[in-house]
Amino acid sequence: AAAVSTGRTTSVDFVPTMFSLLVESKDITSRFKSIRRVNLGGEAVSYNLCRQIMSSLDVQLFVTYGPTEAAVDTTTWRVPRPFEPPQATACLIGLPDAWRTLHITDPTDPGYCSAPAGTPGELCIDGPGLADRYLNLPDESDRAFVASAFSSGKSYRSGDLVRWRGLLGLDRSEERR
Repeated sequence: AAAVSTGRTTSVDFVPTMFSLLVESKDITSRFKSIRRVNLGGEAVSYNLCRQIMSSLDVQLFVTYGPTEAAVDTTTWRVPRPFEPPQATACLIGLPDAWRTLHITDPTDPGYCSAPAGTPGELCIDGPGLADRYLNLPDESDRAFVASAFSSGKSYRSGDLVRWRGLLGLDRSEERR
């Protein structure tokens, strides 16, 4: 936070837990006056935190999602102004980044068929940057890194349950399969 208060920093990237501590500080507005963009990721982002940030700072707020197995960021959601959260507790995780292809599959289907539109399913990630396997964990690797049912490459089965919310992107459940 001290480096940010010099006034030369315009963009910051935080995990939500850490940034929530900064938002609760009484002098956040003066300490972060040069900040124009805030990226939050690495864990679920609550709508309450989004509301606090949007009401106390004049910034563009982005929520990112991406498991380590997919080289960090996979999706991005730009939080709109005015901010009016839907009826949920966690923020949307957004739309796929340009180099990613996402599929929502029926977690009970061994053939990885697509889940019906609007229903929760397991998020599968295709595209560059995927890990090949887990080191020294062949069984877990075989479960997580599978031949893609949608392309010629591999797909990473994230275990995260999501559903499409139209142009808003993906809504992530706190549950895992």
